[in-house]
Amino acid sequence: MTPGDLDDVMQIQNASYGAHWREDRATFADKLARHPGGCLICEADGGVAGYIFSHPANLDSPPSLNDRLPADFSGSTGYFLHDVAVRPSYRDRGCGGALLRAALGVAAEYPLVGLVAVQGSRPRWERFGFVPRHPDDPAVAMIRRIYGDAAEYMTRTQPSASDRAHA
Repeated sequence: MTPGDLDDVMQIQNASYGAHWREDRATFADKLARHPGGCLICEADGGVAGYIFSHPANLDSPPSLNDRLPADFSGSTGYFLHDVAVRPSYRDRGCGGALLRAALGVAAEYPLVGLVAVQGSRPRWERFGFVPRHPDDPAVAMIRRIYGDAAEYMTRTQPSASDRAHA
């Protein structure tokens, strides 16, 4: 992703999420500037078909909507898939899965990857090995205050380096 892709990213976000979950352009520009390796696009037919923003994070206190990233990631306990969206006309064509696999590759050094499932997307994330955090986890209550009562805070344990070597 480059700064020139942000107009397309904003269009895709507006077509994909309700107003409550939309973030401003400055937030996306900040994520791109601070962790460009986790900001990826899927191109198709000469344009941006989808995007993902991901970055290291403290998974016990996941980032909120419109949060700027910290100056450094030294307090990170895992990797966070902050936002992934695909243009409606490109859904079910493999773009979302390709973005997820690429982000998980970037996250390979982290033992745990987290995300917030909204708009009924929990089953999709379960297919990729994500499981809901325990309801008593304080981070779950925090996520629901920010994203709404239907939001699911989910994590996935990453394969270890030795498991990846034997795959």
